Amino acid sequence: MNKLILPVNQPYIAVMPEHAHVFAILGDYEAFKPWCLSNFIQVFNNGLEAKSLIRFYDDHRLLTFCPWIQGQLLNKLSVEYWHSHIIHFLKDCIDQGYYVVALLDSLFIKSFKGITGNRPHLTMIYGYDLMEKTFYIADFFEHKYEFSHATFEEIEQAYTSIEYDQKSHYTANIILMTKRQASNYSFDIQNVTTLLMDYLDSKNTSRFFSMYSNNLNPAKFGVSTYNNLLSLIDTSIDSNYSYIDRRPFQLLSEHKHLMQIRTNYLIENGYMDRNDKLSEELSLIINECLIIRNLILKYNMTKSQKILESIKPRIMNVIQTEKYALEQLIDQIKRNNYIDV
Repeated sequence: MNKLILPVNQPYIAVMPEHAHVFAILGDYEAFKPWCLSNFIQVFNNGLEAKSLIRFYDDHRLLTFCPWIQGQLLNKLSVEYWHSHIIHFLKDCIDQGYYVVALLDSLFIKSFKGITGNRPHLTMIYGYDLMEKTFYIADFFEHKYEFSHATFEEIEQAYTSIEYDQKSHYTANIILMTKRQASNYSFDIQNVTTLLMDYLDSKNTSRFFSMYSNNLNPAKFGVSTYNNLLSLIDTSIDSNYSYIDRRPFQLLSEHKHLMQIRTNYLIENGYMDRNDKLSEELSLIINECLIIRNLILKYNMTKSQKILESIKPRIMNVIQTEKYALEQLIDQIKRNNYIDV
């Protein structure tokens, strides 16, 4: 076969590569929706990364633990032992229907613009063209998750430049993913309610996953992570930062968009009654979060202090409106489904 491109879609959650890649594979898969909407509610800062970096909780396990993904974790040394040439290995994986996620150095791939130094990043390879000697790749090109291509030579150089480290999950392994056609996962209204309450009360959701790792302390969860953003704005004003990481503000926007999709699903499937007031509040929150994200982007271009000063009251407004909206949502879910949490 001279050319093969596995199907991908523009993901509606695309802040971190872990969930962007999974959503790119599964985004149009209707059976994926109950699992997606039963989760992706809680957010956190793990206390180890930058204090402003907020993520969906447990997104790093998505690549191998999503019930709609059949994942394989292959040690790079084993791959290199059985396959002398990485290009042949990648083609063979794609021929078998596997998307390949590997840590590649963006410096050597021309689709990444403005890279001046080594930049290891999780890139997904989802197709090839033997005539053009190119792979089809997905990653964050110019800060936006997009689909592009890279030559065989670029991919090989980007792959071999990453130094193997057995202590690091991504430098030591390659991840293969294919869509699982049959999985038995029903929408979990109990889990939705628990996670909504955890989010609203800023509870440490890692307490449910102690089998995989110790509880995350001093991590921040849920609504309390807004304090990280407020502190970031204050520090940026005081220190005259020239650049602010857009990712936590992008996550803020995507989190609210997914909450609206989830609420519509609850109504459509009889888990709650139609509530025009709640829908209006969620729309207002989404709009406000989009404005905040766009203001961050504008600040990074203009360095205007006035822009930063306008963001803090908007974040405070989102906090208050969201608390009220989610209290309504939780109350209606409990009453309609006889849930006592």
